Amino acid sequence: MSTLSLLDEKWIPVVHFDGHLSKIQPSQLVDETISDLAYFRPDFQGAAYQFLIGLLQTTLSPEDNSEWRKYWNNGFSLQQLTEAFEQVRTAMQFGATKPSFMQDFAPLNGNKVPISGLLVEAPGENALKRNTDHFIKRDFVKAICPHCAAMALFTLQTNAPSGGQGHRVSLRGGGPITTLIMPELNKPTPLWKKLWLNVIPLDDEEKPQQFDASVFPWLAPTQTSEPPKNLSLFPEQANYCQAFWGMPRRIELDFHQTEQGQCDICGETSTQLITQYQTKNYGIQYQHWLHPLTPYRTDKKTGEQLAIKGQPGGLIYRDWLGMVSANDDTHSARVVTSHLDRNFKDKQHYHLWCFGYDFDNMKARCWYEHTFPVYPDLADPNSDLREIIAQALALSKDTLPILRKAMTTINKQTVILEIAFWKETELPFYQLVKQLIEQKDNSSGRQPLLVDWAKTLLHYIIQIYDKAAFGDPNQPLKHFRNNKTKQEYYIKISAREVLCSDFFKLTYFGKIKIANSLACEMEKKMSNSFMRKSILLNENHKKIIDDWFSMLQQRLCEFNGGTYNGRQLRAELRRTTLLHKIMLQEGYAILKDALFDKNSTLSCDDPIHLEALAYFTWVASFANANNDNAPFAAQLSEKVRGGERNFLSRFRFDQLLASKTPDEFCRRLIQAIKIRGDNGVNLFSLADGIFLWVKEWHERQQNLPSNSDPFKRLSVRWAMDYNSTKKTSKE
Repeated sequence: MSTLSLLDEKWIPVVHFDGHLSKIQPSQLVDETISDLAYFRPDFQGAAYQFLIGLLQTTLSPEDNSEWRKYWNNGFSLQQLTEAFEQVRTAMQFGATKPSFMQDFAPLNGNKVPISGLLVEAPGENALKRNTDHFIKRDFVKAICPHCAAMALFTLQTNAPSGGQGHRVSLRGGGPITTLIMPELNKPTPLWKKLWLNVIPLDDEEKPQQFDASVFPWLAPTQTSEPPKNLSLFPEQANYCQAFWGMPRRIELDFHQTEQGQCDICGETSTQLITQYQTKNYGIQYQHWLHPLTPYRTDKKTGEQLAIKGQPGGLIYRDWLGMVSANDDTHSARVVTSHLDRNFKDKQHYHLWCFGYDFDNMKARCWYEHTFPVYPDLADPNSDLREIIAQALALSKDTLPILRKAMTTINKQTVILEIAFWKETELPFYQLVKQLIEQKDNSSGRQPLLVDWAKTLLHYIIQIYDKAAFGDPNQPLKHFRNNKTKQEYYIKISAREVLCSDFFKLTYFGKIKIANSLACEMEKKMSNSFMRKSILLNENHKKIIDDWFSMLQQRLCEFNGGTYNGRQLRAELRRTTLLHKIMLQEGYAILKDALFDKNSTLSCDDPIHLEALAYFTWVASFANANNDNAPFAAQLSEKVRGGERNFLSRFRFDQLLASKTPDEFCRRLIQAIKIRGDNGVNLFSLADGIFLWVKEWHERQQNLPSNSDPFKRLSVRWAMDYNSTKKTSKE
């Protein structure tokens, strides 16, 4: 194969704004019609961005932001780019003639490897020997064209993971995360501007004075790292721009034994398909380099700066703050800092494109990409905005173990749970960030936002737990058939209470310092809110029920425009022994007329509503008092004054929930109400429960599925209420 120039060859695939594809040489980036790169493989796409950014950075580094803006506003001419790139022509040769792009300067007498070995997902040498290449088979790529070979080589050298004894990792370590500043997604921006956004000003010491091996290591014999010396290359020994051109692997492509056919990567026909290469270990061992496109964290033990790597599940908003700003532990890539220093006056919203491999040693587990918003306000040194956001993030991090603990209690898997937690709370988190930025000069406006964020997290973990613990629509029918299922059910209820309790401890004592009054208000609104929220009835119904019951306690009382002898009506209701005769009683009729008006959600045309009201009217007539201090079921588990006994034992409560007929259900309710005596019951809560029970009973008679939301099912709601009482029976 003849040597080609990566400057003259049209080898880079691009897509234009009109949708058509073409290949260009690097200097043709000036074409304003080019929208983006167009590689089929996402790792090639990310590597190609870094190649072109590195080429611009190495040959056209601006001195300061002023010069950077000049190019941003005016663009480049074809001649400017051609002349700039001409400086590195020798380094951009690719072929059998040495030096050759990204390959060892001297001929290698090493192991011959199939060309698929350039791809990071290819099975390793041990996998081939042991025949364990089950998922990604050997020979999945047999021959590739020179264009794909050049990009595959650059991709490997840029991301190189550990590859066995002496096979060095990339300049940033194995599988580094790359972060690029990108323009607004829905705003058409030419490719050259996307690249230039990631070129930073360099001082004279950082700019290359000569384009030799100090920048491009393949222009001279490789500084190898064999033992016992294990030589390393430090930043002080080379030019800053070698960060873009690191060459940890010793590789020599075989340009002599080529084939004709279709490239196994891009599918294009070529007469010079490359099928193999040679490799040797102990290439350049990079130490202490800081790449301008990668964020770093500080090793707490050694103080060394370590590149952020890909992790299972990908990047999540937990990582966002460290990607776009700096603190004691992490700091964003230099390109992000440089972007924020530009103080753009335009209203365009920029974002951070983050990508990289997640490696398990030399095994590529997954390729991840993610976008993060970039807010210039975070760069204000006089603002405590970053600290406030860090507190919100800390609450997220502390909330996850609480959910994990609750799920473990009910034997639910938590691996996928963690990924889902960060993904599904991401959007509300960024909404919080935007609101905090809007309130950055109003400290009093931030506290309610943090409380709202805590509410959002609590809503989420309760929802996830409830779905896992009580998600079976048929559970209410089998909960109370035997002691084992009852015990399992109460364990789930207890775990839910612990989940809420643990969360409020975080709210009070954790990283977010919510004022006590706000925290109390939040707990009042949030804690077990489903127990206090009615399903079928509303506040208007409550007032009518309260007034109707008050009327039943008096001899002469006005109700809904009429005057009645309430005690007589109550006595008539109590004497009725057949449920269907309740509808003939005046006490039922006047309550129906009041509840079923034209503006009510209840309807006289719905026989289920009429039936449910009859049951409630009969049951409620036996109450001595209307007491709304707690939900009805919670009142049943309260302690009898001066004793340790519940008003209604757990055994009788279980029987109540297991009632099979309306008559059985109502008689057990009446028994419970009589036991409560002068302590009274919450009639509104009771009414809503009866309406819900009757609705569910009819659904069961028709073999209809239960409500998929467990907390809209009566057995779950009442069981949770019953167990919510602070002091429970010792039985």
